[in-house]
Amino acid sequence: MECSTVDTTKARFKALPLQFRFLNTGDIEELKLLCKSCFPLDYPHYWFTLITSDCRFYSLAAMLNGKIVGMLVAEVKCKCQVQYEHDSDILASSFGPDTPVAYILSLGVHPLYRRKGIATELFQKLMTEMSTGTTLVKVKAIYLHVLATNLSAIRFYLGLNFQRWRYLKSYYVIDGQFCDGFSYVLYTNGGRPPWSYSELIANTASALQDLQPCKITVRFMSWIISYFTALLPGCPKVVSPTLHKANCRVL
Repeated sequence: MECSTVDTTKARFKALPLQFRFLNTGDIEELKLLCKSCFPLDYPHYWFTLITSDCRFYSLAAMLNGKIVGMLVAEVKCKCQVQYEHDSDILASSFGPDTPVAYILSLGVHPLYRRKGIATELFQKLMTEMSTGTTLVKVKAIYLHVLATNLSAIRFYLGLNFQRWRYLKSYYVIDGQFCDGFSYVLYTNGGRPPWSYSELIANTASALQDLQPCKITVRFMSWIISYFTALLPGCPKVVSPTLHKANCRVL
């Protein structure tokens, strides 16, 4: 899903008297108008029915004078339900297939009310729920997809500490044209990404360093560590172990 046309700066105006509530099926027609003003995609009717009636979705509206001026829709799912070809590896393998994650389907603010901090407030309310677990489980990652050309949304997510995960070639079809996208992810509640190659090598070298020198020739051990450390330029330097004569005998 394209998930956002958002305000990219903090509120520079007097705080708006916003109210927040969950969406319901009575909001569908108003939501259609809001999405049409916010997104280049056409959502089918069943999508609006789904997000306003299915308990899997966290669907929140920002209200101003009784009118919906912003919306955020997120779905909580298990790691094993994440699209395999795109984002299934966003979490380290140490997290099991039932680990909860959240996918932001949509985040948008009406054009007349952008740059007033509404999108930020919507997202912060989602984060509060994800952190406290009062109505949602404590997910380990929040991820989303965004058009590669939607620079304002990308800046917004980077400002919220999201990190780019993957380039999605021809992910969207808009007006009959294929458009590229990106996936972004934010780790929460102790979640973390898989180790990079440099981290894997560095941790392997550190594990070797922690071995008792009595059990392996120190010179050979130092060579192994140096080899792994030099294998990748970004790998942190690991100090070779020293020989403690009092505890080790020469092999």
